[in-house]
Amino acid sequence: MPTEPKVSVVVPIYNMEAYLEQCINSILHQTLKETEIICINDGSPDNSLQILQRYAAQDSRIRIINKENQGVSAARNDGILAAKGEYVFFLDPDDFLPGTTILQTLYEKATQNQALICGGSLSIFSETHPEPFQKFPPHLKGNIFTHEGMVDYATYQYCYAFYRFIYSRRMLVEEQILFPSSTYFEDPPFMVQAMLCAKQFYALPLITYAYRQAHHQVRWTPLKAQHLIEGLQSIWEMATEHRLPRLRQNTWHILRDHYNYISHLLTPEQQDFIRQVDDEARPVRTGFRRFIFSKDKNFLDRRKRQYTILGFKITRVRQS
Repeated sequence: MPTEPKVSVVVPIYNMEAYLEQCINSILHQTLKETEIICINDGSPDNSLQILQRYAAQDSRIRIINKENQGVSAARNDGILAAKGEYVFFLDPDDFLPGTTILQTLYEKATQNQALICGGSLSIFSETHPEPFQKFPPHLKGNIFTHEGMVDYATYQYCYAFYRFIYSRRMLVEEQILFPSSTYFEDPPFMVQAMLCAKQFYALPLITYAYRQAHHQVRWTPLKAQHLIEGLQSIWEMATEHRLPRLRQNTWHILRDHYNYISHLLTPEQQDFIRQVDDEARPVRTGFRRFIFSKDKNFLDRRKRQYTILGFKITRVRQS
């Protein structure tokens, strides 16, 4: 293997023996051979380490970092700091690369266009729907690219599915772009910070990541809710500082999607932040009929309705 691989693939692992072989095989079968596979075993009590050791004995590109459990953020950060490649790609052990030329295509497009970040589209699959699909609601359409070319992040303004991209290792290390020490929602702030640093990225319609959905459910705890709010506050501050209104609206959508699951776990200060987001970033739908008369419900308080009558906005609270 060359002293400097073209792409370092970082795989953080905790208790993933059921899916790990499919993940590792999808990397080994890539046409780009100048890679290194950094597998961080984050204190797995299952057979994940034994599986990694078996693969490492067969392929020298696999490097194992065995450590006590510190969480996925610390594992990915260890991978970034240990990487030697020109670019870094992140692959979770329950997911896989859905084609054999993905890393080669990403690397070639990135280097040809001198892009610090290069990525493609996301596909979802599950045990009940093994065929990958790309049906996303409107506020998640950023998971798909329909055209190839350089994109300004100021135009894109999206924070999900960071793992579809390769990132310049030099940029991550020199600018100290690492994952926050969170147990949940650690990756969107990382993606926004990297995108703001790079300012633009090269986009491909090619599906570059297969994400396994619904094989485990989130068990909400006060700590997970806290980390979700902290991550959203970080994105909100970056979006405000860089004047990215659609990213602020994206924050509103994420809060709306999660609010019913976490509302009973939030502190008064966290509720205040959500009210601020709801006041400042609620999407505004335009149109003549909506100008004449429309109504919106508030996801924070189902009794509240905001009416637009001849262009005037009126908020009313239904008496219970």
